[in-house]
Amino acid sequence: MKSGKDNYNYINDGTELAVARGIYSGDVNIPDEVTYMRTTLKVTAIEEMAFVFGNNLISVSIGNNVKTIGNEAFRDSENLLSVNFGNSVTSIGEKAFYNCFRLTSLTLPNSVTSIGDEAFAYSYGIYSLNFGDGLLSIGQQAFYGCTGIINLSIPNSVETIGDRAFFLCNGLISVSFGDGLESIGIEAFSHCEKLTSLSFGNGLASIGEKAFSFCPLLSSVTLPNSVTTVGSQAFYNCNGLTSVVIGNSVTEIGNEAFICGSLALVESFITEPHDIAENCFMTETYNLGKLMVPAGTIDKYRAAEGWKNFVNIEEGFIGLAEIDGINFFVNTDEQTAEVRPKSDGYSGDVVIPPTIEYEGVTCDVILIADFAFNNCTDLTSITIPNSVTSIGGYAFGSCTGLTSIDIPNSVTNIDWFVFKNCSNLTTVNIPNSVTSIGAYAFQDCSSLTSIDIPNSVTSIGKYAFNGCTGLTSVSFPNSVTKMDEYAFSGCTSLTSISIPNGFARISEYTFFNCTSLTSISIPNSVTIIGSDAFADCTSLTSITIPNSVRRLEWYAFAGCTSLTSVTIGNRIEDIMDYAFGFCPNLTHVYCYAVNVPSAYVDAFYGSHCQNATLHVPEESLDAYRNTISWRAFGTIVALTDDDPNPTEIKGVNSEAITTECYYSLDGKRFTTPQHGLNIVKMSDGSTRKVMIE
Repeated sequence: MKSGKDNYNYINDGTELAVARGIYSGDVNIPDEVTYMRTTLKVTAIEEMAFVFGNNLISVSIGNNVKTIGNEAFRDSENLLSVNFGNSVTSIGEKAFYNCFRLTSLTLPNSVTSIGDEAFAYSYGIYSLNFGDGLLSIGQQAFYGCTGIINLSIPNSVETIGDRAFFLCNGLISVSFGDGLESIGIEAFSHCEKLTSLSFGNGLASIGEKAFSFCPLLSSVTLPNSVTTVGSQAFYNCNGLTSVVIGNSVTEIGNEAFICGSLALVESFITEPHDIAENCFMTETYNLGKLMVPAGTIDKYRAAEGWKNFVNIEEGFIGLAEIDGINFFVNTDEQTAEVRPKSDGYSGDVVIPPTIEYEGVTCDVILIADFAFNNCTDLTSITIPNSVTSIGGYAFGSCTGLTSIDIPNSVTNIDWFVFKNCSNLTTVNIPNSVTSIGAYAFQDCSSLTSIDIPNSVTSIGKYAFNGCTGLTSVSFPNSVTKMDEYAFSGCTSLTSISIPNGFARISEYTFFNCTSLTSISIPNSVTIIGSDAFADCTSLTSITIPNSVRRLEWYAFAGCTSLTSVTIGNRIEDIMDYAFGFCPNLTHVYCYAVNVPSAYVDAFYGSHCQNATLHVPEESLDAYRNTISWRAFGTIVALTDDDPNPTEIKGVNSEAITTECYYSLDGKRFTTPQHGLNIVKMSDGSTRKVMIE
């Protein structure tokens, strides 16, 4: 049957409908039900290959009665940008979204229990992946080659991960496994070349052959006490791996499981070691590395196959201990301890002591390990002592009960994902000791309203404050010289930004979709504004681009729908496609470049240039009028003294430190920066050096 533009087949003896194969385009909404010939039936399925090769398909919204998505249903829909799954979908078939490489974000409802083989294989545009809490199994090669996925949290409900499920996901940085996971399939995470952090759940029993082979950035691995089997070549060629902790239940380690060129320390908690393969570890590890074992077990290890190959076996120096409700990993040899996760998590108010006593030895607490408090939603406060020098990745991820955090001045960097999704965090104290804020550090901390970045910080990682929708103000010190892509994207309450002097490049997507942003101050040190840097800043009405800027990359200000006035400095050379695309209210562009900049054909696409006025140097009027892209403006006139000046940066607080003048190395004074090294005098009397290429 056919209803409107959609095709349906009767299923279940004619009591329900399934979306049938057809030719679909644009935005498709699959309804909850369809009325045909006065009969209303629920739409409960999407048939195999229903939308296959849907190259004109842009988005799909799946109704709340759909339970199954058939094999290859959307395969090779190469322009599909988004899918909204209804809340009844239980299974996603084999190759259902195979090669849908323009998909970027994927959120599966709690109703989904299974993801079929190759379901999303080669959909390499997916960077955000969120599983529902009802998922039980992830099929073979389900996300094979999805190179865009960055971090992965496997819910507690998942029991199995199929062979090669995440093979060649070489953008993947961290994986956290839930406690329900029992087995990881063959080559499941093989060739994840950027993978640096693993947190295994306490239900894991077996790790398949080559499961994490060729993951060169892994530096340490801790196998929980639940693991009994480590397959052959499980961590083969993880040449960045320097230490391995093996839980007390392991009975089998396969051939070449830990052939890792840098592995120097193996810490085993097995009290009754079984024979293992003789070549589990490299010859260099056996001869030069150290095997640390529980007290009183050294003779057993020296008699067991595989273990006895270690030349250097020591006992009694390590231990896992719970002291005052906190799990510690203790090294009495070095007299240090680190805070570790607990199987039942942490809750309430937690106070970490600066030292602990273990087997008569006083140990300094120096580290909060990766994932230590991750997903501890009942944690309400944390006290961190000055003895702690490092806080690991995801240490406080998704601690939704935390409202404030004081980082001690002993900490020098904030690691990636440390406070990701702490959605009720309102106050953060970053000390002057911190020099860098890592990627995703505060992503989705939606209750943060302001952040003071100390003048010790020099870099802010990608996505560091992405999705902080409550953030209204940020104070940047002049020490910050680098912000990576997406650093403040999606901060929809942010109203003004003053980028510090010293920046040479504003990275891609840095302030993308900051929809409340009305004021931007760009310093005269910036030479490049990256792709989509300010795209979709829909409240921005004017922008002044200083004389130092030479290049505006693709979509730099695209979708700034309130933008009416743009002032461009005199050294601009390149304006890429869509740099000012889709700015329909643009009325005036003031360009001070005497030499006509290279503007791509679509630089102002969708901005109705025919209704706008272009203001240019009088001596260059004819050149602009005769150049493609520029001649598209309806009116082109000469600049006057009353027009906005690119050296007058708008939107700067009157108390802010600004540039007063420039000097060459031989003492000559200039009002604008010159080629080469400039001595810059600031309004506070300070000076700095800035190189202009």
